[in-house]
Amino acid sequence: MVPPVVPPLSARFVFVVGKGGVGKSTTSSALALAFADGGERTRLISTDPAHSLGDLFGRPDGATDEWTSSCTPLLTVEEFDAARRARSWLVEVRDAVGELIERGTYLDRDDVAVLLDGSLPGMDEVMAALRVVSLAEDEAHERVVVDTAPTGHTLRLLEAGKLLEGWTRAVEAMAAKGSAVALGLTGRTIRFAGESTMATMRNDVDRFAALLSDADFVVVTRAGVVVEAETRRLIGRLRGDGLRVAATVEVGSPDGEGHDDEQRPAADRAIPTFQVAWRDDLDGCDGLRKWGVATPTRSSRRAAARGPRLAGGAERGKILTLLPPRPVMLFSGKGGVGKSTCAAAYAVSLTRARRVLLLSTDPAGSLSEVLDGCVGPEGTSFGPRLVARQLAAEADFARFRAAHQDRIREVFERLGLQHSVALDRRVLESLVDVAPPGLDEVFAVDAILDGSDEQDVLLIDTAPTGHFLRLLEMPEIALSWTRALMRILVKYRAVLGLDDLAHDVLRFAKRLKGLVALLADREQSGVVIVTLSDALARRETERLTATLRTRGVPVSAVIQNRWSADDPVVMAPSPLPVILSPLMSPPPVGAEALLGLADQWCAA
Repeated sequence: MVPPVVPPLSARFVFVVGKGGVGKSTTSSALALAFADGGERTRLISTDPAHSLGDLFGRPDGATDEWTSSCTPLLTVEEFDAARRARSWLVEVRDAVGELIERGTYLDRDDVAVLLDGSLPGMDEVMAALRVVSLAEDEAHERVVVDTAPTGHTLRLLEAGKLLEGWTRAVEAMAAKGSAVALGLTGRTIRFAGESTMATMRNDVDRFAALLSDADFVVVTRAGVVVEAETRRLIGRLRGDGLRVAATVEVGSPDGEGHDDEQRPAADRAIPTFQVAWRDDLDGCDGLRKWGVATPTRSSRRAAARGPRLAGGAERGKILTLLPPRPVMLFSGKGGVGKSTCAAAYAVSLTRARRVLLLSTDPAGSLSEVLDGCVGPEGTSFGPRLVARQLAAEADFARFRAAHQDRIREVFERLGLQHSVALDRRVLESLVDVAPPGLDEVFAVDAILDGSDEQDVLLIDTAPTGHFLRLLEMPEIALSWTRALMRILVKYRAVLGLDDLAHDVLRFAKRLKGLVALLADREQSGVVIVTLSDALARRETERLTATLRTRGVPVSAVIQNRWSADDPVVMAPSPLPVILSPLMSPPPVGAEALLGLADQWCAA
C-alpha cells in the first residue's frame, strides 16, 4: 500500500512532476516501491535524460536501462534511453516514410536519408511519449510510475502529440503529392506503405492524450520563493490542460525552511497536500521505505547557514580571480542545485565593471523570482549594466515558421501557381514541421548571440543537465538539418525560384557553424557546473563533467552551492577549480542579496 502521507492514487499511470531538485526521483521511487510492496506489479520509468534511478536503487552488475529491483521482484525499474529508441524507431519507419518523401518531393533517396537523420535526433519527449503508450498496452504491470524531467521539459512531454502531429502533417502532404503524381501517370489511386505508418502515429497521438487524461499527477515541491512560484505555474498549466492533479507532496528543506501557505492560491490549497520530512539517507531499499514514514527533527544546517567558515583562509569578494569571465558563459547542472541563483549572483557581481546579458534557456526559467522582477523575452534592465531575458524559443521559432510559410505563399502567388500546384506548396510549407525538436532553442540562442554586441558578457542560465546537453548537441544537428533543407530548396529552386528563402537558410547555416566553433573555444566560452553536497548531485556532476570533457566543451569551474562548514568539498578533475557558495537562509532574492552571496564565494 502507499505510505500514509499520500492519498490513495487510483489511476494506473502516476506521473510525478515538479521543478528540478525538489525530490521527484526519490518520491517516484518511494511510491513505486510502496505499490510493489503492497502486492502490485509495478514499473518505474524515468523519462529524464539525466537519470537518477540507478543511483537510488543501485544498478545491478550488467544491467543496462532496465532491471528487476533487488527490493522486490514485483518492481521493474527502467531508465528510458530516448536516443536508442529514436534510432530503433527510425529503422522501423525509414523505408516507408522515405518512400513517401521521395514520391512527394523532388528529392532522391540520399536526400531523404539526410532529412530523416537530421530530423530525429533530440526527440527525447516524443520517444518518451511513444514508450509510455507502449506500456499502456503491456498488461504485465498493474501500475506505472513515471519519474519525469524537470518542469519545462515535462510540459514538452505532455505536448509531444503536437510535435507528432506536425510530423504527420508534413509527411501526409508529401503522400498526397505522391498519390496525385501516381494517379496522373497510372490513372489509379495508389496507397503507399508509409501512409499506414502515419496512421499509426496519429493513433499513438490520440492514445497518449487519452492516457494523460486518465492519469494521476503528483506535484512535488519544496519551500522557497523560486520553487513555490514554479509549482504554482505548473499546477495551473496541468489544470488548464484538463489533467488531474491528485496530490502535492511538500518535501522538507535541509535548512528547515517552511512553506508559506498564505501565498498558495485557494484553488491549489484544495488539492490534497502532504508533507514529507527531508532526509539525506533516502536511497537503497531500506532508505526508500523510510520516505514518508519517519519524521526526523529539523537539520542544524540552518544555523550554519548564517556564517559558513571560509575554506583555506580565502578572501571574500575575489570573484574575478576565482572565475574570470569569458564572452559567453553557461551555468549548468542538475535541476534544483541553484543554477539560476548562482548565474544571477555572478552576473550582478560582474556589473561592477562590465555590461552583462543574463539569459535563461530553461523553458521553466526562474530569473524573475531570483532577481525579484519580471523577466520576459524582450529583456528587463536591472541597473545600467545588467539586462536579463527569458528565452521564448517556441514563440521565436513559431515566427520563423510563419515567415517561412509566408515566403512560400508569396512565391506561388507571384508565379500564379497557388491553385495549379497546391500540393507542392503544402509540401514546402510543411518542411519546417520536420525540423528536429530543440531547433527552436538553438535558433533563438543564435539570434540573441547575433544581436548581443552591446554586452561584454553573455551568461546563459541553462535547463537541467539532460536538456543542457541536448542544447550543446543541437547546433551540429541543426546544421545537418539546414543542409538537408538547402538541398530541397535548391531542387525546388529550379522549378519555382526560391532564391530568397534559400539565402535565408544558407545564412542560418553559416551562423550555426560560428556557434559550434564558439562553444568549443575556451578563450571565448566556458561552462560553469553548479552542484550540491548530496550524493545524487555529486554523481550527476561527475557524469556531466566527464561528458563535457569527452565532447571537447571547455569547463571553467565547479560551484558547490549551499555549502556549510560541515559539508565535504566535492572533488573535481584537476586543474578544475571548485568554488564554495555558502548556504543562505532564506535564499538570496534581488540584486543586493545576490551580490552579498557572490562576495562570499571562495576557493575550496
